[in-house]
Amino acid sequence: MNNRIQWIDASKGIGIFLVVIGHTMLQGELRGQIYAFHMPLFFFMSGFLFSNRKYPHLKGFIQAKAKSLLIPYVSFSVISILLMKMFELEVIDIPNLIQTFLLSERNGIYFNQPLWFLTSLFTIEIIFYLLVKYVKKMSFIMLLTMEMSLFSVTVLDAAAGTNILPWSFDQSLYFLFYFSMGYMLKTSKTLTGSLKKSPLLIGASTLYIVFLIDDRIYPKVFQLVMGPTWQVYDYFFLYLSNIVWAVIAIFFVIYLSQFLSLAVLEFLGKNSLILLALHISLGFNLINHIGAVELQTWISNPNALGLTYTILTIILLTPVIFILNTFFPIILGKTGKSHHKNEGLTPNKNKNIV
Repeated sequence: MNNRIQWIDASKGIGIFLVVIGHTMLQGELRGQIYAFHMPLFFFMSGFLFSNRKYPHLKGFIQAKAKSLLIPYVSFSVISILLMKMFELEVIDIPNLIQTFLLSERNGIYFNQPLWFLTSLFTIEIIFYLLVKYVKKMSFIMLLTMEMSLFSVTVLDAAAGTNILPWSFDQSLYFLFYFSMGYMLKTSKTLTGSLKKSPLLIGASTLYIVFLIDDRIYPKVFQLVMGPTWQVYDYFFLYLSNIVWAVIAIFFVIYLSQFLSLAVLEFLGKNSLILLALHISLGFNLINHIGAVELQTWISNPNALGLTYTILTIILLTPVIFILNTFFPIILGKTGKSHHKNEGLTPNKNKNIV
């Protein structure tokens, strides 16, 4: 019996594909559209899969999350440093490396930028555990997480990323809202059963497509809904506008996944952690050292070149995925054959969001 919800793996597969291609040489509007929602999507899905049922005490929950998130962070940091040394042949500044590793700041992990997600998600999981345990009421939790998110933007300038805190904590506060929304939609059973006829997903997907076709419509609609207060509180409504856009894009991906539950997408989703951790440090570096000049000669369009990099990276990492899952599951925060089991949802279950 299949013990995973296929649309979750498919959505994660779409998400990690966007993460990889977003780190290539894409240009213009396409890159902007991807960055508008690809990380909110992963935090949303993490919240959807959140479960504290096995952990009545915070200590046990922290230990579990340290195993599933911090062990991969440490493992892939070590692997990335070794790969950096192999590919770049530079002398490693040990004090700077240790500082970078310990701080784990978004855009600051020079040996492997995407690893910030793991420590950020760890802090989000702990905060949300406490909210669920002590606040309990979902409406209050949503209000609190929105306030934390707004605080991160207005005070910590998280959206601009100019003052990144250790373990990307400013980013954690910002993305906490998406995490809580994912959990709310799970507990409210909004995303259960057959979703192909879901009014929520159909409506959001329709809006998203319309707004993509003509990018002038969304700001006009948003300003019309918000009324004259838009001009008075423009900073807040810009923040709110970004959230609404990301949410309808997330719903579009979820709806799309109902029709694209392909084996390749599910494979990408199930192994999104490895793809996140190695697509730059191993995948891109291999391509750059083997045939980057030839590729750039054959493919002049940067977006087409980015797509080629993405596909080649996935192909190159496929045997690595097999090796890690089969022989080194501990690197992924798993032990033995237990990594085939899942928790967090019933009757079909998924875990390990990235």
